[in-house]
Amino acid sequence: MFGQQAAHKGSLHTAAAANYAGTGGVAIKPPVLQLSTAKEEPFSPQEKSSPVQGRFILAKAPAPASIPVVQRIDYSDAALNRKRRKALVGLEMTFTNAFTQQHFTNDGFQPESEKAKVDQYKNAWRQRAAADLININANQPAGANVALTVTQEAHPQGDRHIYGEFGLLKFRYTNLKISQNHIDAADQSDSSDWYDEEKVHPEMQNVMQDAGDWWWGLTLDPAAFEMLTKPTTWQVYEFSQVADVVDQTIYGGAAAQGLTAEIGKGGGQINVDFETGFDEDHNKVLDTINNAEKSDAWRDSNLREASDYNGPYIYNSTRVKAGQKGVERDVIKAEWDTIYKRFKGNLNDTEDWARFKAAYIAFLKQYPALQQTKKDYLQKLEPLFTGTETDNDKDVMHFQAVNVGHVSDKKPEKRRVEFRDLRAQQNRQEVLDAIDLTFSVIPDLEED
Repeated sequence: MFGQQAAHKGSLHTAAAANYAGTGGVAIKPPVLQLSTAKEEPFSPQEKSSPVQGRFILAKAPAPASIPVVQRIDYSDAALNRKRRKALVGLEMTFTNAFTQQHFTNDGFQPESEKAKVDQYKNAWRQRAAADLININANQPAGANVALTVTQEAHPQGDRHIYGEFGLLKFRYTNLKISQNHIDAADQSDSSDWYDEEKVHPEMQNVMQDAGDWWWGLTLDPAAFEMLTKPTTWQVYEFSQVADVVDQTIYGGAAAQGLTAEIGKGGGQINVDFETGFDEDHNKVLDTINNAEKSDAWRDSNLREASDYNGPYIYNSTRVKAGQKGVERDVIKAEWDTIYKRFKGNLNDTEDWARFKAAYIAFLKQYPALQQTKKDYLQKLEPLFTGTETDNDKDVMHFQAVNVGHVSDKKPEKRRVEFRDLRAQQNRQEVLDAIDLTFSVIPDLEED
C-alpha cells in the first residue's frame, strides 16, 4: 500500500548483502550497507466518542505541548484492536532547530551557501543508522540479521515540492522481527486474536516470520527535517524492530544532532490507508470528517497542533464568507449538516464520491478559514478560497484538519486520509497515541 504492495502471507524477503560505498558513510561489518541511486518510488507523503483507549488517556491538558499521563496499554477494546491490526498507517515526523528554522524557509532554502550543511546532517544519520543496527542485531536471538540499505531517491512529490531538489534519503530495513525489547509488552495482550496469524495484516505476518520490510526517508520541509515512513500497522510500530529503529535511529538520531519535535514547527501528520483503514468505504470517510468535529477526545487532546493555517475544522474553526466578514459557527454547522445528511450512507461508488467532493469543495471555498485568508505562507493560495478556479481544488481539500483529497487517487496504493491537525510527536509513544486518536474518529472496521 502507499506505493509498496504488502507481502502475501508466507512470503519471505531476502536481503542482499553489498559493500557500503556512500560519500560520508562508514564501512561496518556487520551490518553491511549499500548506498545506491535506486528509483524505487517512495510514499508520497463518532457522535461524541470516548477517550482513546491506548497507552495514554487523552484528557484535557493545560497546555498543548504538555505530555499526557502514561497509562498501561489497554487491549480491552476489540474494535480498536482491529484497527491496530489491520490499518496501514504512514507517518510524517518533523524535527527542528535554529539551523532549520533559519534556512528552511517558505520560499525555499536560504541562502545557497548553507546547503552543504544538509549533507552533514544526512551523513550523520547514515552513520547513526549503521551504529544502531549493530545494537539491534546484538539484542536478537540467532538467525538472519536485520539488513539496511540506504538510497538517495527522488522526492515523493518531485519538483512540485518546495524542497524537491533535495530528494529523499531512504533507509530500508529487511529481515525485521519481533523486538526482544518489546516482547514483554506484547505478552501482556488480553486479546485472544491479537496474534492470530490469520487476522493480523501481512505486514505483521512477515515480522512474525522474521521477514519484515520497512523504510523511513529523510526530506526537508519548511522549518524542519521531515521523516516519511512506509505505511505499516500499529502492531508493527509497537512490537517489531521497527520500534527500535524509531526509538534509536529516528528520535535518538535527531536528539544527537540537536533536533527536537516542537509544536508549531513542522507537524506530525498521520495518513491512514483507505482500503485497510476504512474498508474502502467512502461513507466511513464522510463519517470521519464529521466525527472529528464532534469528538470530545479529539478536540481536547493535547496531541493536536490546533493550527487553522494548516488544518482548520469545518465549524470548530473561525471561518468567513468569501469576500465578507466572519460567519456565525451555527450557520457554518447548519450548512455542513445539510451536506452531511444529504450524502450520509449514500456514497456507494466513485461517482457518488465525486458528487460529494464537488459539494464539499464549493462549501470550503464559500467559507474559508479566517487564518487562511491572511498574509502568511498560504497567501499564494488565497485565490482558492475566494475565487472560482478549479485547477487548485486539490489544495483546497488538502489544507483541512481531515484531508480527504487523496481518497480518489488514481493509484489504489496511494488512496488515504491524512489527519493534519497533529503536532510533532516527541517520542514513539506519542506517535502510537496519535494513531489511536485518529482511530477514535474512524468508524469501526468490518469483523475479521
